[in-house]
Amino acid sequence: ASESGDMRFFCLRMISEVTQLFLSDSELYGSPTAAAEDARAGIATAAIDAMMSRSVLPLVPQLLKEEDPMPLYALKLLGGLLEVNPGYVRTVEQLGLAAQFFEFLSLEHSNNNVHNIRLCRQIIAAGSLLTTQELVAMQVAEKVSAVLEYATQNSVEPFLEPVLDLCHAIVVRDAKEAESGRSQGALMAVLLEQSGIFLELCAQPDAHVSCAAALCLVDMVSMYPTQCAPWLLVPDSLAVVNSVLSGEQLQAGTTLPLQLQLHLLDALCRSVRIPGALQGSTPDIQQLCGLTKQLCESSDSEVKTRAVELHQALTAVH
Repeated sequence: ASESGDMRFFCLRMISEVTQLFLSDSELYGSPTAAAEDARAGIATAAIDAMMSRSVLPLVPQLLKEEDPMPLYALKLLGGLLEVNPGYVRTVEQLGLAAQFFEFLSLEHSNNNVHNIRLCRQIIAAGSLLTTQELVAMQVAEKVSAVLEYATQNSVEPFLEPVLDLCHAIVVRDAKEAESGRSQGALMAVLLEQSGIFLELCAQPDAHVSCAAALCLVDMVSMYPTQCAPWLLVPDSLAVVNSVLSGEQLQAGTTLPLQLQLHLLDALCRSVRIPGALQGSTPDIQQLCGLTKQLCESSDSEVKTRAVELHQALTAVH
């Protein structure tokens, strides 16, 4: 029985790794995620899709019930497939797996890993058949918040970028649903409580993490300006912003990522536009004013435009 289990694990691992190679080869699988006019099939797209639909995907529900590390490789395989071809989200939902992935999103669950977090993001981003009410009932936002807090407090760095990406996907979807009257914004309201963590993670030396965190910060200021704008402009928050824009978190030989600059400037510009959010000059405001003056000379037009707007607002309170 042990040998049989080892052989099944070996086969699943080989299928997972070989499939990843196939999916990442644009000549073999094409580019299904590209814009409609650029999307194209590869020379083996039909064969790979047929193999996945007939021979691999039907096995996943059972594989997820088996002992470790079988579920890990099943999740890795699915995550790679959905990353390349989001069209498979519907197949995953038809297999009854979407809700199961959100059940895995728990600190106590053995299947709570990077691959599962990415699957949850892909399902949310693809406009899952799961309704907002169902996601609220499953306490998805609360589970994501718990994972984010745990990963931040315990420096579980591999979790940070994927869980931040999941936070952003939740806000984008919930905002869209709220705009159409299908949501009360309950999912993103839970994430509002994580604004402090989003700001804290902007100071991460890993560029992918800091940029993802800054984008989430923009989300919060955009959706909750009256709550977030005054908070972002208080001394404690500005001390973090100034530290990041000064590059204090950077390792030797690295520069401040352009996207990080853009997101932070975007959040700050949105904040200073809120009446009463900017309450006079302070040492932190003066420091930020100096930093934005430097960014006004940026070679990037977007950074320059936002820096000029922010600098003008800051100098007006001197």
